[in-house]
Amino acid sequence: MPKYRYVCDNCQIEFFKYHSMTKVLEDCNECDGKGTLKKMPTAFRLETNQPSNNKTGQIVKNSIEEFRQDLKEEKERLIKDGWTADE
Repeated sequence: MPKYRYVCDNCQIEFFKYHSMTKVLEDCNECDGKGTLKKMPTAFRLETNQPSNNKTGQIVKNSIEEFRQDLKEEKERLIKDGWTADE
């Protein structure tokens, strides 16, 4: 699933959320603002012509570690919000 960055117009909180491309978030869970979320563009950096000291395997390992950290943070947020696996 793609990762999206959102900012609330009301409380100015910024967060990242994984969801399908067809899903649209509009309401802020932090301040209960209705229709206050804006999906922000995310920047992708592609370095094709610059020499790199990183080998492909290291780049993949770094990407996997970053994804694991994002997943851990999302899991902690869900637990904090009272989510259970039964939902």
